Amino acid sequence: MDQFGDHTITCATENERICRHDALRDVIFETANHAGLFPKKEARSLVPDTQMRPGDVFLPNWRHRPHAFDVAVTSPLCASNLSQSSTTTGSALEKMKASKINKHFQNCRRNGIVFVPLVVETLGGWDSEAAFHLKSIAEKTAHRSNQRPNYVVKHFFQRLSVILQRANSSLIATRAPPPPPPHVTGHE
Repeated sequence: MDQFGDHTITCATENERICRHDALRDVIFETANHAGLFPKKEARSLVPDTQMRPGDVFLPNWRHRPHAFDVAVTSPLCASNLSQSSTTTGSALEKMKASKINKHFQNCRRNGIVFVPLVVETLGGWDSEAAFHLKSIAEKTAHRSNQRPNYVVKHFFQRLSVILQRANSSLIATRAPPPPPPHVTGHE
C-alpha cells in the first residue's frame, strides 16, 4: 500500500471490487423500486442465446423504453488511466464508459433495449449521463413519497457517495499495517 492508499482502491481483489459494485447497484435498485419502476436486478436473458448480463439494474419501462443500467467503478489513479487522468478531467470515466458501450450497446440495441453505463470514479465523480438518469430516478421516488425532489436527489447522491467511500476505506483498512504495540513501561 502506498502512503495515500491510492494503489489500494485501484488494485483491490475481484471479490472486493464486486462488493463495492454490488453495494452501489443495490442502492440504485432499491431507489428504482421505491420509484415504482419495477426494476430487475442482474436480469438474465436480456440478450437471447448468450450468458451476457448487460444490466445490473433493468427497468422495463424507463422513458417509454426498456433500459439496462450497468454500474461500473473506475479509478483515475490506476496505471492505465493515470497519465490521461492527470491532464484531462473525467478521462477514466470516458474510457470505462466506452469499454462498456463497446461490450454491450449493440446487443442491447438489437433487442430493443437502451444500454446505459452508470460509471463512477473511485474518488466519487459520476459520468454526466449516469448522473442524469440517477437524478431522474430519485425525482421519481420523490413524487411517490411527497418529499421535495431536491431533498431526495441530494440524499440519494449522498448515500451513493458514502457507500463508495465506505467501500474504499474498507479496502485501505484491510491493507494498513498493524499499529505498533503499546509502549511497554517498566512499571508494574
